[in-house]
Amino acid sequence: MHRSKILLTLMLSLAFLSLSCGPNQESPPASVSPSPEQTSGSALPEEGSIRGPSCPESFEEQEEIKEQTQLEVQGTLKLTLGRTPSIPCSWNALEIKDPSVIKKSDRQTKWPAEGSTPQPGAPGVMIYQLRALEPGNTTLTLPCTCLDEEGSENQLEGTYLLAVSVGEK
Repeated sequence: MHRSKILLTLMLSLAFLSLSCGPNQESPPASVSPSPEQTSGSALPEEGSIRGPSCPESFEEQEEIKEQTQLEVQGTLKLTLGRTPSIPCSWNALEIKDPSVIKKSDRQTKWPAEGSTPQPGAPGVMIYQLRALEPGNTTLTLPCTCLDEEGSENQLEGTYLLAVSVGEK
């Protein structure tokens, strides 16, 4: 009976880890997942969401993750990035190459068990809400940094680059 509990715990842990890892090198470029309200005649999505990588797990085999998406002017984009509080790593501030094309309207962090203390090592997410302002192209840059072995200095683990193309309605 004791062995079966250990085996079950191990299997659940492995399943949880595989679900919480970010995209790997074989992942196709991101595209906006249109909301159900989007009209079928639109060439570009008004609303969408992207599930980006996790810091630092997604950067174990690569230093840079590049994705691209399209959005309509005045459309909104929800960008979700994974993070694990037990690892001394974090996403740095969002950099927008051309803030006249897209702007950040909100940022929040959520943990799996809202309202209670998360289990040590439980992954959470950082969610950015973005709004397309005018037609054009821009790049969103999010560096993932970790503390060095001494815990005193940040070192770059990898960078997530999201190219956004905004078009007319």
